[in-house]
Amino acid sequence: MTRAAILAICLCLAAATARAADSQGQYAVKGLGLASCQRFIEEREKQSNAYFVFGGWVLGYLTGINRFSEETFEVAPWEGDDTLLAFLAGHCGRNPETKFAVAVNEMVRALMPARLTDASPMHLLGTGDQRTAIYKDSLRRVQRKLAQSGHYLGAADGEFGPETQAALEKYQQERNLPITGVPDQRTLYDIFRVQR
Repeated sequence: MTRAAILAICLCLAAATARAADSQGQYAVKGLGLASCQRFIEEREKQSNAYFVFGGWVLGYLTGINRFSEETFEVAPWEGDDTLLAFLAGHCGRNPETKFAVAVNEMVRALMPARLTDASPMHLLGTGDQRTAIYKDSLRRVQRKLAQSGHYLGAADGEFGPETQAALEKYQQERNLPITGVPDQRTLYDIFRVQR
C-alpha cells in the first residue's frame, strides 16, 4: 500500500463518528463491567488479580471516553488510577448491587464538567518519592484555586516554579497534608473537593 492510501484510510477512520448507543440509548457491556459493585469491593479488599483487571477495564473505558466524546482530551485530568478506583470503591460501597459499568459511567458523568477539552502538555514535577505528573492546564487550574484561597499571588500560567511550590506547601501545611510542595493526589483531591 502506498503512503497516500494509508493516510487516506487513517483520515477516513479518524473522521468516522462513533455511535454512543442504539436508538434507545442501550449498549452492550463486556467483561468485568457486567460484575456487581459488590464483587469489585470484594476483589479490592483482597487486592486480587481480578481487582487489577477491574482497574484495567476502567482505564480502557476512560480511554474510549477520551477518544469518542466530543470536546474531550482527558476526562480525568488530575485523578490518578488509585484515586479513580477509590472514588469507585466509595460509590460501590454505597451501591453494592449496581453493575460495575453503571458505576463507572456515573463516575464519568461526574468527571465530565472538569475534563480537559484540548490537548495539554504534561509536567513531571518533584524529585525522588515526591514525583508527580500533571497536565499544564490542570496545574493552571490548581494555581487558580490556590489564588482564590489566598495562597498564590502569581500568574495562573501552568508553569511550576518557586511561587507555586511555596503556595502548595502553605496550603498543605494549613490543611494538615504531607508537605511535599508538589500537586500530589492527596493535595489535588483536597483542592478540588474542598473548593468547588
